[in-house]
Formats: sequence, structure tokens, C-alpha cells
Amino acid sequence: VRATVTVLEGFLGARGATGPLLNLSLEGIRMRVERAITVHGKAPLAVGAATFSPGARFPILRIDQLPYSPALVCAGVLAHVSQGADGIQMGIRFEDLGEMEAQTIRQILGRRLPRFSAGFPVRGRREPPGKATVAVEHGQPPAEAPGDPRKTGRRILLALSDDLDRAILAAALRAEGYLKIHEARNTAEALDHLKVFPMDLVILGEKVGTFSARDFLARARRLGGERMPALLLAAQVDVRTLALARTAQIEHVLPLGQDIGEEFQGVLAGLLGSC
Repeated sequence: VRATVTVLEGFLGARGATGPLLNLSLEGIRMRVERAITVHGKAPLAVGAATFSPGARFPILRIDQLPYSPALVCAGVLAHVSQGADGIQMGIRFEDLGEMEAQTIRQILGRRLPRFSAGFPVRGRREPPGKATVAVEHGQPPAEAPGDPRKTGRRILLALSDDLDRAILAAALRAEGYLKIHEARNTAEALDHLKVFPMDLVILGEKVGTFSARDFLARARRLGGERMPALLLAAQVDVRTLALARTAQIEHVLPLGQDIGEEFQGVLAGLLGSC
């Protein structure tokens, strides 16, 4: 199992870390930190045991490449940090783990994969395991308030080649209530999604794989419909970018890395409301 974990202290301008998943349970994960980053500009940070302190909260905890499972996204709290011959390891308790995500974990644990166990993965902790807070209780899940159908019912194709940019934006959109997010790192993956699902919106970068935004969108609209709205995320919003958007019939352009604030939400509401 070569699953990877990305944890972020916030959506933008915050620190984060990535690395392989070492252990998984219904209560949390253990990961090795291979790279620490500052989200804004993706500047690298020196990795050390003091980079993150126990008690730090990660509003975004994302696990990718789980066997036969979609990406798992929730929040977490850092329970412990240890440093040894295997590098920096962090044990993180889950927070806000939904029932669907919990069921995914139960299915993975039920396959008896040798690297995953049912116990909370806190090897290296000095405190007794009993002090760990259980984030998910067995039994009837708590009732959840229904989401806004204008968000939960819309399908968004997120076509960004950079894995980190895509992971951050996907997690931020899900946190805002947009649940039907389809992710693609290149044109082939995006077209595969469009062959199966009608999309209400495409969010794309200036390049999708080897294709320019204009060429990619021309192919995407052959499958998704000529009226499928698009939002371009650009490293720099200038005259050239706006001209590109006009020729490609892209309705809006926003800076890549912009927070999901009022402007971003307003653009999404306008584009999705016109579907």
C-alpha cells in the first residue's frame, strides 16, 4: 500500500506536510513527513520534530491512493511527533470524520491489509494509548443537517495538473459544501470523467497536462456541452490571460491560490446558478 497523506494548517498562506501513510485506524493515522511546505508559493520548510507541535489542528487532512478507494478528506489534530532513524513521524487524530469516510476506513481495515491495524497508530508515544481521544464512535451515526442542494447537487470537474494545487482546492470546495468534485491531472483523466458524468462547471488551470486551457476546453465541451461554464485559475491575471479567456469562452478568471472567500464563492454561485 503506497497511500500518501497531505495535511494543511489552513487553505492558504499556511504550512503543511506530505508523506507516506504508515498506519490507519478509525481514530487516526500515522504518517512519515517527507516534505514540509508553505502553501502560499509552495516554499519548502526545513523538516524537524519541532516543525509541528502536538495539539496543532489540520483543517485539511487528505489521504490519496488508498486501495480501491477514493481520496479521504477530513480534519485532524496532531497527537504526537517522533524523530528516529526512519525520519519524522506524526500521529494524527481524526476530526469531523463523516460516516462515508468512516465506512471507507472500515472496508479497508476489513481487507486485513498487513500495514493497517484497528488500533490507534501512536507507536512512539510516551503517554499510554488510553489517553487518545476516540474521534469516531461505533453505532448509529449522528444526524447531519442537509446540505444546500445548490452545492451538494452540482458536479464540478477540477482539472489542475499540479497535485498539491488540486488537493488544496478540492478539500476547500468540499469544506464549503460542494461534495461532487471530480479531479483530473491531465486531459485524458478529465475526458474520462466527462464521458460518464455531466458536469455543471469546469475549474481549470492555464495548462491541463500538455494541453493549453483553450485546447483542453474545446475537447471537454465536445463531451460536456458547448454551454458548460468554465472558471480559469491563473498564476497571474493580466491582459494576456483575460484575452485567452475570451477566445476560449471562459466566463471568469481568478488568481490561482486565492482563498475560497466571498469573491470566489460569488463566482461559483453565479456560474452554477446559471446551469
